[in-house]
Amino acid sequence: MSAQPYNTQSTLLAQPSAPAQSPPPTMQKKPIRSTTSMFGVELEYQQVIDNINRAQSHGRPHKLSVPKMVIIGDQSSGKSSILEALSKLAFPRDKDMCTRFATQVNLRRNPALEEDILLARIEDEDDFNNLFRIVKDPMTFDGVIEQAKNTDISDKALELTLSGPTQTPLTIVDLPGFINTTSDGQDKCLPNTISAINKHYIRDPRTIILAVVQTNVDLNTTRALSEAAEYDPEGERTIPIVTKPDCFQNG
Repeated sequence: MSAQPYNTQSTLLAQPSAPAQSPPPTMQKKPIRSTTSMFGVELEYQQVIDNINRAQSHGRPHKLSVPKMVIIGDQSSGKSSILEALSKLAFPRDKDMCTRFATQVNLRRNPALEEDILLARIEDEDDFNNLFRIVKDPMTFDGVIEQAKNTDISDKALELTLSGPTQTPLTIVDLPGFINTTSDGQDKCLPNTISAINKHYIRDPRTIILAVVQTNVDLNTTRALSEAAEYDPEGERTIPIVTKPDCFQNG
């Protein structure tokens, strides 16, 4: 099936970087796939994901959700470090609330490419008007992310697709970090808005929840684990990740 272009606008950014006797039928083992065969399975899986994404972009039901990893945690808990480690993209990691909307990173293998290519797609250009200009003008990944600090919290998504000859098909979503209080000039409903955005993603039973927690935070009271437990009470699809080991204190 040939790939169809996205219905929304997108911009290309600079590349980052003697035969044995057969056992009885009941004992028959499935053959191990060769490397070539596994590569074919990856491409088939990738094609399914891309078709689902296109269906969603054309207004198809969201029941066609893509299996993905979703990163949740408190603000400044180290979520961006996890996203960077998984995607190999450099995201800002300062103490400002730079993640103000869902950032979805699609890793896609394309053997026809000689190097990695990054494509940015804005889900709603009206909500991301400033970001869209940054993408089209400086043509840099850093410009896209840095400009996010000047936008309001949004339930729309910035989608980044990284294609290359050695990429493994994977979808990762970084969400705005949880906050308990607001500062002067901020919307008092901001904590609830952020919580609603996170719940929208983690309620999907196909989602693997990466719950990021700092070492100096009590695991029994952390917001990430409590939010995950609401939709995954048995913890079958929740993976806690402890960050910032330098903050650990004995006693």
